[in-house]
Amino acid sequence: MKFNITKQLEPLDIRLQDILLDPNNPRFAEIDSTEGKINESRYDEERIKENTYRKMKQNFDVDVLANAIKELGFLPLDKIIVRKWNFADNKYVVIEGNRRIAALKSILEQHANGTLDLTQEQIDNYTKLNVLLLKDSNETSLLNILIPGLRHVSGIKDWGPYQKAKLLCTLRDEEKLAPQQAAESIGLSVQKANNLYRSYKAFMQMCEDEEYGESINARMFSFAEETIKKKSLKDWLGWDDKNKEITNKENLTTLLSLFISNDDDSEPKITSAIQIRDFAKIIETNDSKIINFFLSQGGTLMSTLAKIDVSNTKIQWKDRILDCIEVLGDLSQDTLLNMQKDDLTALETLKDKIDKTIETIQKLS
Repeated sequence: MKFNITKQLEPLDIRLQDILLDPNNPRFAEIDSTEGKINESRYDEERIKENTYRKMKQNFDVDVLANAIKELGFLPLDKIIVRKWNFADNKYVVIEGNRRIAALKSILEQHANGTLDLTQEQIDNYTKLNVLLLKDSNETSLLNILIPGLRHVSGIKDWGPYQKAKLLCTLRDEEKLAPQQAAESIGLSVQKANNLYRSYKAFMQMCEDEEYGESINARMFSFAEETIKKKSLKDWLGWDDKNKEITNKENLTTLLSLFISNDDDSEPKITSAIQIRDFAKIIETNDSKIINFFLSQGGTLMSTLAKIDVSNTKIQWKDRILDCIEVLGDLSQDTLLNMQKDDLTALETLKDKIDKTIETIQKLS
């Protein structure tokens, strides 16, 4: 599926007061992934407008941008993109440029409060805007989703993995784009997009867990991403790749218990996404004693990994002894007849080491 976005955009002169910030801005997902979607008919309500503006200011460096605009003026080099609001002819909703609109509103708020004095020329610069309007067409709904993605997935202010994954899920599940179409439409490789899609599906199941779901937030998306990268953990969780879901709900709850502590005085066993790689090593041992030790109250990643190292060392020396026995058993008569003095010394040294090791073991016993 190919789009000619430029043909769907037309210049429009508009007043700042007629532009509505988007209460369902994809960036808000990184603040609270559980927050519900706001009905578009309510976008112009004062409480909703104020909450949207406040969230922008508190979380996305709006004041930093506002200070830059005050210093340089509002430069219309990078156009704000809007669409018509469905509930009034003279109102528009931001598709791309929420942060810039919030910054302009912040500057005018300072002027209204008396903490900043603007000239009429400055006020005109900040309130009379030339934007790009997304025209109504059969593709409007999809382009409304794609335009922010095209700019932020690999653009000027990169979206995080969670937002990319959520956008991909919207394109595939709601807009019914094929995996390759969804990936290409926002400039990602199919492999990267598929990994994000799987991670998002797993993350949503984490959010739905009865015991720990309420404690999961978008900042923990990287935990799901690391989990789904590991085949051993996917197998342990009973990952069904056809339906993109975790089937072993008991192990899912166990996994979440490692991320989230029920005790306010103690840290979770796994505090960062990268530590999931260590947990995968524990699962890969297939040793119930080691796994149960880690899951026990006193088990930690460090102490469990130390046990694995000891176990691996034990296996290594045994293997080397068995190799040695096999080599000695395979020595031909000609080899034995032609052994030199240093060969005999090596065998005598080995015999001496074995005798002393057996003697030590007997004393310890």
